[in-house]
Formats: sequence, structure tokens, C-alpha cells
Amino acid sequence: MEKMQRFPTLRESNSGRSYEYRSEFVIITEEKDEKRYLFCPVCQITMNTADDYSYIRRFQCCAECGMKWVEPMKERWLSGWRPTSEEILSHKEIIKQSSSFFIFE
Repeated sequence: MEKMQRFPTLRESNSGRSYEYRSEFVIITEEKDEKRYLFCPVCQITMNTADDYSYIRRFQCCAECGMKWVEPMKERWLSGWRPTSEEILSHKEIIKQSSSFFIFE
């Protein structure tokens, strides 16, 4: 049986990722301890799109909540304001009627 040759492992870090170079492949690892969301923390609608993840990183909400509440009142949102439970329920009803999102209740 032929003995496999071991190649040295080279490592480097760059912009939140670590790269581990091995003989014929590279292992890329995210170094950030970033939370992964399945549901929006505000409305509990599933996180489905790249826009959702863009909004979650910047504003801790999905794109739907971002367009509904963040964009029109960005300064207020950034200072800690959040919609009331009644506003969120009303928003979720509109979303249920107009799309195929899964809503966690």
C-alpha cells in the first residue's frame, strides 16, 4: 500500500475569514461569531432572501420590516424604537395575504 505524502498546512487570516491551504484544496472558515437567524426577531417571518440577511446585519430585522419601519424612520429605529405588538400583528396579516412566507406563531 502506498503511503500518502503529507503537505504542510499554510494558514492566513483576511477580512474575517481564515484560509487553510492544503495540498490540493483550501478550507475557508468564517471567523465571525455571527448569529444565523431563521426568523425575523421583529415579526417572526422566515428569513428567505439575501435582502433579509442584509437587513438583519444592519438593523436586526427582515427586509419586510426594514422597508415598512426602518427606511421611513431610520433615526428613530437606530435610537431603539420598535413597532408595537398591534402594528406587528397588522403587518403580519398583510404579509400572510400577499405572499408565501412561513410565519412562526
